[in-house]
Amino acid sequence: PGPEAQAGLYDRLAGGLRGSLSGENDGGDLALRWEAGTEMGIQEDKRRNFRNEQGAPGEAILDQEETVLSFGVFVQGLLHHVSGATLLSAIRYHRTSFEAKDFFQGPEDPDDSGTRAMDAFSPSMGISVPLRESVTLRTSFSTLFQTPTTTELANRPSGSGGFNPEVEPEKGWTAEAGLRFHLGYDHVEITVFDTHLSRELVPFEVPEAPGRVFFRNAGKSRYRGAELATELTLGSGFRFRGSYSLLDARFREYAPSGADYRGNKVPGAPRHSLDALLSWEGPSPLRGIPGFATLRGMYRGEVPVDDANSDAARAFLVLDLRVGLESLAMGPFSLSPFLGVDNLLDRAYTPSVSVNA
Repeated sequence: PGPEAQAGLYDRLAGGLRGSLSGENDGGDLALRWEAGTEMGIQEDKRRNFRNEQGAPGEAILDQEETVLSFGVFVQGLLHHVSGATLLSAIRYHRTSFEAKDFFQGPEDPDDSGTRAMDAFSPSMGISVPLRESVTLRTSFSTLFQTPTTTELANRPSGSGGFNPEVEPEKGWTAEAGLRFHLGYDHVEITVFDTHLSRELVPFEVPEAPGRVFFRNAGKSRYRGAELATELTLGSGFRFRGSYSLLDARFREYAPSGADYRGNKVPGAPRHSLDALLSWEGPSPLRGIPGFATLRGMYRGEVPVDDANSDAARAFLVLDLRVGLESLAMGPFSLSPFLGVDNLLDRAYTPSVSVNA
């Protein structure tokens, strides 16, 4: 670590309370289930940051107490028709208050104590309609509201205490529609979605403090794509379960420090993702004792690592294999031995990235 690297210590106390009232009304062809309630929470942190002296806390550079109070009220209702159609609607109001008390002050370090408050109404609605016996249409619309964490607020490139006044909560909305095909115990589901965010929180680092993550808001970003999920019985003891997603995640408005990243891919989000599992259960060659085998495959497309899209983590495919016996009698005991090999192809791959490091 460089001379500006930091170490942090904090103590946290947190708790909450939730209460709700629910009921049901059956009107023959229509049945209504509803719930209304409130939630409250509190969190208190004592945060202290130090110069990192080769892994040991050195000179103190931050000492503050942080209190977070959250309050929410909600109402939701589920209307079910005898035909199988359902309508789910809900609305929620949420308010979070942040307070920081700065105890690290001096001639060149003023009192950075302060408060922040963030609130929003969040409505949502979803509809499920059976088009025929084996096909169901699902649509939904919901709004998004997410406040920064105390760490995202407290980490400031200037090194000052208190909370960063420039970091705002994320807001947005998402809409999706899909078809689910029922095939006995199996199914295939196709979903398309479109999500619009404003002030998305983006992590970044600065050369003066390598390894320390700070946060800023993007202007606008958009996530749209499609997902395919299936679970199928193939016969002879074989089953297949898999999901594939295609994602186009881009900044629509984002110009930090004079740069213009409009149209760039959002870092950390792969365009292609595939997870698949092929499993088998049946009599094994060992005297017909029940056995099992699973082969799991995970594919991730390349992942951009920074806002400028100057580089990307390479795409990869990983296979995991597991075989075993379900029940092997050993006197009064029953054993289930198995053998597993992760990363069967012995590939070097990057499972995650640190964005804008």
